[in-house]
Amino acid sequence: SSGLGGIAHWLDHRIKDESMLLAVGLQVDPVVSNNTAEAAVALLLGNRLTQEALEPLALLHRPDASPPGELSEGMNMAAWNVPLEENILKNLWLAGMTSEQRAEVIACQNSHPAQSIENESVISLDMSMGHAGAAAPWLAIAAATEIARQTQSPQMIICGDTTQNVLWSTFITPIASRQEMDP
Repeated sequence: SSGLGGIAHWLDHRIKDESMLLAVGLQVDPVVSNNTAEAAVALLLGNRLTQEALEPLALLHRPDASPPGELSEGMNMAAWNVPLEENILKNLWLAGMTSEQRAEVIACQNSHPAQSIENESVISLDMSMGHAGAAAPWLAIAAATEIARQTQSPQMIICGDTTQNVLWSTFITPIASRQEMDP
């Protein structure tokens, strides 16, 4: 699995492992150079239930995939596992999207759980840096993690996938929130 699908697979099949997951995203010298970015990102992820070797910077919550036309449901499902107080989200990070996917995000932007996010707090990495290809979701996670750490506020991420036509929704919460809803 690639992108956030790799995280979902890891959580589904390796939840009890004491190992960590090293996620690497890389885009160098893209064939099309217009509105693209070169990026290299490496993230070391540990399961909060089994990993004690390193102190986490923030919590990445289980992502949820949405096929075209179902982003609202995917956003709600991703939020279901996250202990969020109403209207607490401060930023929405967007990355790796087609124009059709971006239009769907705009249509869902003012609904739960993103309804409290102001337009100026929607950060499109594709627009500000260029499309980072397979590195886009990891770049969004890295940036959102740092802002969650600095501000101690939850962050929402919606990103595309380079291998399938889905949008992934996930959340980063500060380590102070150190919990997750259990199904």
